Amino acid sequence: MGRTRLLEEVAVRAQLGGATVLRVDAGMYQKGLGLARALAIRLLDAMPEIARRSAAAYRPALSALGSDVIARVRGGATTAPIPTPSSVLDLTSTLDAWFVDATAVKPLVILVDDVDEADDASLALLVALARRCVDHRLLLVVAERIRREPRESVGLLQLRHLSRTIALHGLSLRETLDLARSLFGDAPNVDRFAEWLHGRTAGSPLHVVEVSRQLLARNVIRYVGGLFLLPSDRPDAELPAALEDALLTRLASLGQDARSLAECLSLQREEPTLALCRQLSEGTDERTVVAWLDELGRHDVLYPEEDGFRFASRAIRDALLAGMDDERREANHRRLGEAFARLATDDPV
Repeated sequence: MGRTRLLEEVAVRAQLGGATVLRVDAGMYQKGLGLARALAIRLLDAMPEIARRSAAAYRPALSALGSDVIARVRGGATTAPIPTPSSVLDLTSTLDAWFVDATAVKPLVILVDDVDEADDASLALLVALARRCVDHRLLLVVAERIRREPRESVGLLQLRHLSRTIALHGLSLRETLDLARSLFGDAPNVDRFAEWLHGRTAGSPLHVVEVSRQLLARNVIRYVGGLFLLPSDRPDAELPAALEDALLTRLASLGQDARSLAECLSLQREEPTLALCRQLSEGTDERTVVAWLDELGRHDVLYPEEDGFRFASRAIRDALLAGMDDERREANHRRLGEAFARLATDDPV
């Protein structure tokens, strides 16, 4: 199991246990305070009432993260400016308390991939949060890419010192049954179906969800009269054995244009925006571009967010990358570069 897949498995388990999960890829937010800003936005989107209610005491620190954060705090457009903290220390010593406040209502799990690419100020926030985990319903899980020459910033060294290595095993049969019930309720045969799922997937939560999705798409699982009908015996549908193959099967069901758009977006590390999607689809009317994005949403490839879009998981993004041969990858890189060039030309700055 890779480091990114580990985070995805933790996310599924945490959500199954009733926690709020904030997940960010630090590699996509490398500018100053980029990761901290992304985490703040995730919290405001996931727990808007709770996060806004406790934000009043932390307005100066939150204002340092940008106008879009303050707009969410206020529930609308920004108005008068707010004094900002005088130092990174002031910022992190107050922001971590804001995240901790949310744990009084619900457990909070923060997952950060590629943490070695985070900016120093955001690393300071993660260090402050790591120190809080012992006394609060807070779990911080970070994944670091192994490099020949590891980054040795002060924040990253402190974070390594405060962390411990964990290994996530597959779900037990009982846990697989709990996951199946969270998907299908108390449907008839759910116990037998969960037992089959457990043997098929070795207890991988993501694989359980993907197999269930494909059985539903093939009408092996049906939804009738407000109730899921699960197979009473082992499903006889031909299904990929590995999760990666199952994801490629899902991608194969996409139309060529929607998949091509998703492939281009998978090649860049920034959060996809509607403006970029328009440029990648130059010469195509807006309605068609939106239809492609809707198709990607229906197939759980790309989800809309406040400021753009995000891939449903790192695994689906990796599957898009793995599904391109050299010729297709080169063509998509060229298309992406041309789109960024047009965006830069359109930028009024």
